[in-house]
Amino acid sequence: MKFAICNEMYSKRSIFEVIEHAAKLGYHGVELAPFTLTEDVASFPVQEQRRIAGYAHDKGIAIAGMHWLFVTPEGLHLTSADKSVRQRTLDFFRKLMEIGVNTGGRILTLGSPGQRSYSEGETEEEAFKRTVDFFAELAPELESLELLVCLEPLEDDVTNFITSTSSAERIVQAVDSPCLGITLDTHFLRWEGEKHSISVVDAFRIAGSSLGHLHIQDDNSRAPGTGNADFTEFIAAVQEIGWQGYISMETFAGEKEGEGEKMAAEGISFLKEHFT
Repeated sequence: MKFAICNEMYSKRSIFEVIEHAAKLGYHGVELAPFTLTEDVASFPVQEQRRIAGYAHDKGIAIAGMHWLFVTPEGLHLTSADKSVRQRTLDFFRKLMEIGVNTGGRILTLGSPGQRSYSEGETEEEAFKRTVDFFAELAPELESLELLVCLEPLEDDVTNFITSTSSAERIVQAVDSPCLGITLDTHFLRWEGEKHSISVVDAFRIAGSSLGHLHIQDDNSRAPGTGNADFTEFIAAVQEIGWQGYISMETFAGEKEGEGEKMAAEGISFLKEHFT
C-alpha cells in the first residue's frame, strides 16, 4: 500500500516545494492538479514535465498521477452536446496523457464535476454514450502508454453525472478496456452510504477489479483523524481486498500560510497508524 498527497492543498507552494515536503514526511507519491502548474497545462513545456519527474525521483518519491483534470482552461466539457467542445476536450486529454507519461503520473482521476454534468434538456443516457465514445476512442492510446483513467463518482449536489459507484462501473464495463477504472473517495463513500445504503464494502465489491485509486479526507474536508468521520468501515474494506495501490489524501487547505504542511503531517500520521 502506498500513500500520496494532492498538491493543491499546499496552496501557493511550487510543485518542487510540495515534492520535497511530502518526501520528508514519508509519502510515496504526489498527485498533481494540472491547474496548479499553469492556466493551460497543454502548453506546459515538456522539459518542465520531465524536470518534475526527475526532481521527484531524486527525492525518492513518485508522481502518483493527476486529478481535477478539466478545471482550466475554460471551455472543456466531457458530455457537451456540442461536438466541437467534445473534440477540444479530447485533444486536451491527449495532452494530459503526454504529461502523465513525462512526469510518471500514470493514474488520471476524472472528477471535474462541472465539466462532466449534462445540461438541462439532455439525458443521462446521452451523457453516458458520449463518455463511452470518448474513452473508447482513447483506449488504444491509453493502453499503449500504460495509463489508467479512473472515473470518480461524486455526490449529486455537485454533479448530475456519475453519482454512484455502479454508474461509474457501468461506463468501465461498456468501454471494456484495462485503461479505465474507478477512484473512490471517502467523502463520496459516506454520502453514498447515507443516501443509498451502500456500504463501503459493497462499493468496493461493485467496483471490483476496476478499483484503481483511493482518495481520503475527513468530514471537515481536512486530514483524516481531524474531524468526526468514522473510518472503521473504510479501513476494514481496504484490508479485506488487500489493497496495494495508492491512498491519496485530498483536502482543502485554503490560503493560510503553513496550513497545507500541517495537514500533510496530520495525514501521514493517520495513514501510517491505520494502514501499516
